[in-house]
Amino acid sequence: MDGSNQLTIDDDNNNVVRISQKTIDK
Repeated sequence: MDGSNQLTIDDDNNNVVRISQKTIDK
């Protein structure tokens, strides 16, 4: 799950992180 790391890196981009998390959850 490389996306997990990206989520932490994109902490500034809360919007992008939220969208990424939703995709993973789906």
